[in-house]
Amino acid sequence: MKQKIIKPGVVRRIAEKIADEGINIPKETVDICLTAFLDTVADILSEGDSVVLKGYMNIYPKLLTLSIPFTLIKEEFYEAHKSFLQAFMCYLIKTEHSGYLYCFTITQTF
Repeated sequence: MKQKIIKPGVVRRIAEKIADEGINIPKETVDICLTAFLDTVADILSEGDSVVLKGYMNIYPKLLTLSIPFTLIKEEFYEAHKSFLQAFMCYLIKTEHSGYLYCFTITQTF
């Protein structure tokens, strides 16, 4: 990522593209149109629907899925493979069963 273009920069670029077509629209009007577009997209996504702008982009609502599979492992196994398990973001919970741990990961899907 080279730059972060904030809203005034986007408005300016839109106004310039329209001006290249021979139409001059004040930046304030472009800002109103852009805000209306973004608000509309946000409303559509918040309702769980998608936006399909054929030939440009598809915008989908953000889906968050948490999956928490677990495995019961011996503490000795954890100690022997600690760095490997931590690399996969394994979390541990001690159980009432002496010498065992619940090992689980959290998977996020967006």
